[in-house]
Amino acid sequence: MPLFGDGETVDPYVILTHYFGFSIPEENIGAFLYCRCQPAFPLSQGGVAIFQGNDNIEPLDMAYIDYRNTMPWPEVTENTITYANGLKLIFLELGKKIQITYSSPDGRTTLDIVQEAITPMYARGHVVPGEELNRSSGMTTGGMEQVMHVTGELVLNGKRHKVDCFNARDRSWGQVRTEVKQAVVAPPVGWSPMTFSKDFIFGQVGYENLDTNPPWLDIYRSMLEGKSTTHFAWVMVDGEKRDIVRVHRNVTEYHPRLLCAMKQEIEAEDDQGVVYRFKGEAIAMSNMPAWPNAALRVGVYRWEDEQRRVAYDSYQEMWLDDAPHKMMQANINK
Repeated sequence: MPLFGDGETVDPYVILTHYFGFSIPEENIGAFLYCRCQPAFPLSQGGVAIFQGNDNIEPLDMAYIDYRNTMPWPEVTENTITYANGLKLIFLELGKKIQITYSSPDGRTTLDIVQEAITPMYARGHVVPGEELNRSSGMTTGGMEQVMHVTGELVLNGKRHKVDCFNARDRSWGQVRTEVKQAVVAPPVGWSPMTFSKDFIFGQVGYENLDTNPPWLDIYRSMLEGKSTTHFAWVMVDGEKRDIVRVHRNVTEYHPRLLCAMKQEIEAEDDQGVVYRFKGEAIAMSNMPAWPNAALRVGVYRWEDEQRRVAYDSYQEMWLDDAPHKMMQANINK
C-alpha cells in the first residue's frame, strides 16, 4: 500500500485494489468486499455490499451496504489493513490465508471469514478495458487473481449464516483506471471464474463474441473484428494450470433492467486441445457502486459443465462510458 513522498508524482487515476467475495447459494446471497485506494490524493473507497436475489436495481436495494466513496487512507500495520468503515483485512499468511472482519454500526450485520488459497496467485496484465493503454502511472503496474476457499460466518440483519464456498479474489496495483469522459472505447467485459472443485477450475475475462450478435455489435464491430475477445483465461485440471487458446462466449439472456448477462454459455479450448463447455445462470445480481462513467454489475452464478458438475462463483460485468449502455438498452428492450 505505497504512498508517495514530497516531489514524487503519480497519475491521479492510479488505483490499488483488493476484491474479496463469497456466496451462500442456498439463500441466493452474494457478497462484494472491495477496497480501492488512490495514492495521488490520498484516499480510499469501498466497503461491504451484500445482495440477495436478482432485483437489486439500486445499491440501496441490496440486503446490506456500507460502501463509502471517500475515506482516509487505511491504517496499515505489518499484516493488517483497516478501513474507516471498520472493514479489516488480516493477512495471516501472505498470498495464502486472509481473515476478513466487519461489524455494522448497529451490530446487526457482522462478518468473520477466512479465505484460504487453493491456487497460486496468477498474474495478469489488466482486467478493466483501457488500463493497457494508460501506463504512465509512476509506479509498477500489475494484477493477479487467485481462487480461495472461504469459510466462516455472516450475520445479515440479525440472521446467522454459515459460509463455506469457493470464490476468486482479485488485486490490481498501479493501473491507471481513468474517469475521463470517452477515454475508453470498449463493450461490456465479463469476468467469470468458476471453481467446480480444488482440481478443476476455469477463469476468463473477455467480451461476448461477435458471431453471437451482442446488442452492442453495431458500435464495436470494427474495433474487435479480427481480434481476440479474451483478455485473460486459464484452466486448472488435476492441479495443473493450462493456458486457454480460445474462448467463445455467448450471452443468451440479459437482465431487463440491469442489462447484464443473466444466462450465458462459454466454450474454451486449452493448449493441449481439450475443449470445455459451460452453461451459467445468475442466482443473484446487483448494481454495484462504481465511478460515474462506469457501470458495474456483480452477481453469483451457477455454472454447469458437460459432466454435470456444478460450480457457484462470482460473475462481474463492467461497462465504461454511456455508449454501450444506450445501445444495449435500445436493443434489449425493443
